Amino acid sequence: MTEPQSADQRKNGQSLLKFGIWLPLAMLVALVLAVVAGGYSRRMMLIPSALSSSRMAATPAGTALNLIVEVAAMPSPNVLDASLLSKQDSAYVRTADDVRLHWQAGTPVIMGKRDDVHPGAVLAVSAIAWGKNTNQFDVRSLTVLTGYVQVY
Repeated sequence: MTEPQSADQRKNGQSLLKFGIWLPLAMLVALVLAVVAGGYSRRMMLIPSALSSSRMAATPAGTALNLIVEVAAMPSPNVLDASLLSKQDSAYVRTADDVRLHWQAGTPVIMGKRDDVHPGAVLAVSAIAWGKNTNQFDVRSLTVLTGYVQVY
């Protein structure tokens, strides 16, 4: 024979029932958020495709571009002279196109550090074009790719 339930026992039973309904829903929401966050982080780690010289020449001032470059020289602490790289299969090749990149002390370095930016370094650069038929860009952010990509 079962004993009659007290008011506290009934209340606890109702709480467990409510918790049991919300638990699967909370787990589903957490799963969806994990999948979305995983896809977003993978997308953020992708190396941008290299810019072609014809597209670079036709780019109006103020246009945001992604460049893959190899630093050739640093004429001043805030200026990088670099060779534009072109993607071929799983590697990059040097092109005949040179660019001049202007960056500041506060320019974000997404991967690597400022000391990694030197002649020979390979960079993925998010930049703003100065205008058509110019090879000069203001750097918004850069990612050091040296050691992660092959250049021929």
